Amino acid sequence: MGMRRRWVALWAGVAVAVIAGTVTGLVIATRHSVASSQHSVASSQPWWYVPGVSSCGIAAVYRVDHGSLQRLGDCAGDLLLPPPSVTLHVGQEVDVHMAEESSGYNGSTLVPVFPAPTSSRPDILSQTSLTGGGSTVSFEALSPGKAELETQAFCFRPYSSPTASQLETCPVLAVTVVP
Repeated sequence: MGMRRRWVALWAGVAVAVIAGTVTGLVIATRHSVASSQHSVASSQPWWYVPGVSSCGIAAVYRVDHGSLQRLGDCAGDLLLPPPSVTLHVGQEVDVHMAEESSGYNGSTLVPVFPAPTSSRPDILSQTSLTGGGSTVSFEALSPGKAELETQAFCFRPYSSPTASQLETCPVLAVTVVP
């Protein structure tokens, strides 16, 4: 009986090691896949696409001058206050993609959960394009100053009592433009 327990414990340890190795390999492969897809010149996926499954439903992502993706909002799909901030030089671009949800008769149409953001100061940060059925928007920094990208959404206000669950104007991203 003692020998049988040792073999069971040994095989259980081997199984745990194999599973841990497999999971580690998948995580590394997924990270490599994400990095490769973000740096790929000719990709069949949109710039905001990240492969894999996640339980985190963020409200939006952004990038500066075709750089790496940055998240906007929390995993519940709310926008956070105060918003993240970014500094751009005149001439740089920022792209924002709002999360999408299924719509239509059979759910095959994607629409943005919240409208694409607009600039609070178009003289400083001007919209250059709106694509993807209104879910993806690009802006160019025109002159030095401060602007906010804003949308109608659910804003998460930490350290305050909850308010009515209604849409309000929420800042998505605070932008400072320098020469």
